[in-house]
Amino acid sequence: MVGLAVIGPVYLTLYLFTSPLITSAKALTPLDLAIPEGLLTGIPFGTIIGFILPTILMSLPAPSVLSVSSKITAILVWQPFPLWVTVYTFIWKAVFWPTIEYKSQADALANQLPLLRHVYKFALAVSVPAHLATVTLSLAAGVFCPGMFTEFAQRELNPLSVFVPPSPFSDTKAASVAEGARWFLQYDYSIFSTAFLLWALASRYAKPVVSANKNSDSNSIGIGTVFNVVARVALLGPFATALTLIWDRDEAVFAAASVTSEKKTA
Repeated sequence: MVGLAVIGPVYLTLYLFTSPLITSAKALTPLDLAIPEGLLTGIPFGTIIGFILPTILMSLPAPSVLSVSSKITAILVWQPFPLWVTVYTFIWKAVFWPTIEYKSQADALANQLPLLRHVYKFALAVSVPAHLATVTLSLAAGVFCPGMFTEFAQRELNPLSVFVPPSPFSDTKAASVAEGARWFLQYDYSIFSTAFLLWALASRYAKPVVSANKNSDSNSIGIGTVFNVVARVALLGPFATALTLIWDRDEAVFAAASVTSEKKTA
């Protein structure tokens, strides 16, 4: 019942002040990042059944394909999609993922990074095309190829109209419920995506991670890091950028553990 622009920053702030991955004084290890394999492999399944399919159903035109009442029902069913994704992920773990007995903790952890990579790649495959399609269409209509679009489309698809809501301190009033809903979603997206990006930056750089090439400065944020993040946001979108930052952290932690293990073996 609470919008992401409110509950998202609240949850992420609580995470940053309470999660052992941030607050613990010890360096991160692969064990700290380990996720039960059944849940990890179930994320794509849960996302497809709990989010992508309801999104497609909700997007079908009415009344040509769906009746108006069915369209409303589809939208209502879509709303709690985080719950559906979670439920189907646990169903995958309980029904489809076999129980695997490993000889040692090291053997179990050895399978974590490949599974994490699959999940990250799947998430990027879902997120990035939507971002690129939105940016490309907006820039084409508002900047590069406006002649291909009607005046209405040029106005509505202009980047300032698509990505920038009016100032909440201005006297601007929505002309319709649809316009007000669009502004609401723009605020929801911009505030939550910014909070999510800041959370990912804190999670990635809050504590030093010794990289595989023995550099220990991978936790520092410099000008290069800022430009890198800005470029990622432009190309991938803010949420996918946050995802890649967490992916970078995981790769660094597992690589550092591998180097340490090799030294001990030697």
